[in-house]
Amino acid sequence: MEQCVEQGLAKSIGLSNFNEEQLLRILENCQIKPVVNQIEIHCLHTNVKLIKLCKDMSVQPVAFSPLGKARAAEGKKTVFEQEAILAAAQNHHKTPAQVALRHLLQKGLVVVPKSINPKRMKENLEVFDFQLSEAEMSSIDSLNENHRIVWIDWLKGSKSYPWKH
Repeated sequence: MEQCVEQGLAKSIGLSNFNEEQLLRILENCQIKPVVNQIEIHCLHTNVKLIKLCKDMSVQPVAFSPLGKARAAEGKKTVFEQEAILAAAQNHHKTPAQVALRHLLQKGLVVVPKSINPKRMKENLEVFDFQLSEAEMSSIDSLNENHRIVWIDWLKGSKSYPWKH
């Protein structure tokens, strides 16, 4: 990738799903520092330690799956069913998705929500006309369960597998 940047084929380098150890290894050995690390971040999996490392190293964390999953694991609530999200949504006359996205944006994160529904795509952009209070931010922060929803099962067993079950 560094050669691509040097040859003008890419403007910058980004990472995806790199954990702390992998990120540090890249940073110790690269000539051109990566600009972003795209990782799973949502209110049920806040990834605080990795976000802090990224920010400390001037690598922008990018949240994929910032809305969690539409269907929860058995016995779990989805992001949209969390009381803190629902209360803030009602308070600001917004959807739970808008509150979840706003929460991450207020933490200085870039978010990449996925939708093929034009109405939801539009709603996902309507998150810059309100602010969550400190109390709402704190309440949403407290939802963290380190509940990962995205697993790269085909990579399990590899020494490069980024997560522990």
